[in-house]
Amino acid sequence: MRKLRELLAGSRSARLYALGGFLLVGSLVITAVLAFKGADQKNPLTTLETWLLGFFAALLQIGAGASFMSVGKADPTHAKSSVRHLQSLGLTAQKGRYLAEQYFDGGSAVERRMALGQLSVYLSEIEEKASLAVEDWADFHGDAVAALLLDSSDRETK
Repeated sequence: MRKLRELLAGSRSARLYALGGFLLVGSLVITAVLAFKGADQKNPLTTLETWLLGFFAALLQIGAGASFMSVGKADPTHAKSSVRHLQSLGLTAQKGRYLAEQYFDGGSAVERRMALGQLSVYLSEIEEKASLAVEDWADFHGDAVAALLLDSSDRETK
C-alpha cells in the first residue's frame, strides 16, 4: 500500500497535469488582464503592451497544451528496459520449464531434489525480473501501474 501512495504522489502524469494546469491558469490571468486593461479608457494599453501580453498568453497556452499532451507518453528508454527485463524473465522461465520436464519422469531422488532446488532459484529470478519490469513501467506510466496495484489489492481484501 505504501508503494501505491508513492506512485500516486510522485507520478509523472500528476506532475505534468499540475504543470499544465499552472500554465493554463497563467495564460487565463494574462488574458483577463489584457481584456480588463484594454477596456480601460483612462489608461489604455499601448500596442506593444497588448502585443506582449497576447504573446505571453499564447506561449503559456502552448506550454499547457504540450504538458497535457505529454501525459501518458512512454519514454522509449524505459520501454526498452522493461522489454529487456521481460525477455530475460521469459528465458529464465524457459530454463525452469526444461528442468521440470527433464526430471518429471526420470532421475533419482537426489537428482530430483537438486532439480527442485534449481527450480526454486529460477522462480526467484522470475519474481525479481517481473518486479523490475513493473518498476520500469512505473517510471513512465505510474498512473496505470498504481491503478493496477490498487485493483489487485482490492481483490486480495475481498
